Amino acid sequence: YRRIVARRTIHNSVLRGIFFSLLAAKLEGVLHWSFRLITAPIWLQMLVVMVMLLTEVKRLQDATCERAFKNQSASIEIQLLASVFIAMKLDGVVTWSWVGVLWPLWLPAGLVCLVGLLLTCFMPCFLCVVLCDRQQRFAGQAHPLIMVATWTGSVVVSVCSVLFLLHLAHHLDAPPPEGTTSPTQFMAPLLALLAFLLAIELYFFVFGMGCLRRLAVQHQQMLTEAAGGRAGGADGPGTAEEQEARANAIINAEKPSMLVRIATDVYRRPREEEEKLLKLYKEKVAERKRERAR
Repeated sequence: YRRIVARRTIHNSVLRGIFFSLLAAKLEGVLHWSFRLITAPIWLQMLVVMVMLLTEVKRLQDATCERAFKNQSASIEIQLLASVFIAMKLDGVVTWSWVGVLWPLWLPAGLVCLVGLLLTCFMPCFLCVVLCDRQQRFAGQAHPLIMVATWTGSVVVSVCSVLFLLHLAHHLDAPPPEGTTSPTQFMAPLLALLAFLLAIELYFFVFGMGCLRRLAVQHQQMLTEAAGGRAGGADGPGTAEEQEARANAIINAEKPSMLVRIATDVYRRPREEEEKLLKLYKEKVAERKRERAR
């Protein structure tokens, strides 16, 4: 699957390079093609994704990989729609305002705004309930700090994206006099978004691994305590030495002959019936090999 994703990335990078080369030649006056023809490489990206999805990804026969491939390719669909309407606007085929032409970009921005609005409405109340929950009824939920980070990120991304799209559409519909708007003022919402993402990246680069490890340990302790409380206390999680002993017993136990994939880079030990099926399959394969050798 990773090789398939790598090939898709290479194909898309080549097509984008061709698109930017054609666009530069068009703007310099070297080419006199229509903008709809200039944006053809962007349309070919979608064709490449569809061909790979129907051939190489289908051969894997893995629903998880197929779903991940579709999710990762969603941005190409948005680029395709946006390029079609922008090219039609530049060629004079449609006379809409730029607010209407950029509607494919409003879809993801509106979705992020909706998520941020819902989190803003319900997150404070839910955090208070989780932090005041003494019976550990919400122990299976994400850590409160993770929820706060998700809330903050969605709000900042939605606000900066909407402000930049509004500024861009207004600038294209009614260009201000030359020299009245500096590039920094025009790109201010986008620069604020990039600064926020860069701050998050630097934080996780410097402190992230230790913070995530502590959050994972705390979350696991919450789950263990909740499970022990539901079990009745006497057979609870036990002391730290007992927990460490159980962990060492799992680590030092006999390793399984196979692992079952349940998500991207996430595997689990096989169940007893799955091990029996694997053993039966290996026996049949060995039997067929013996029959061919005869």
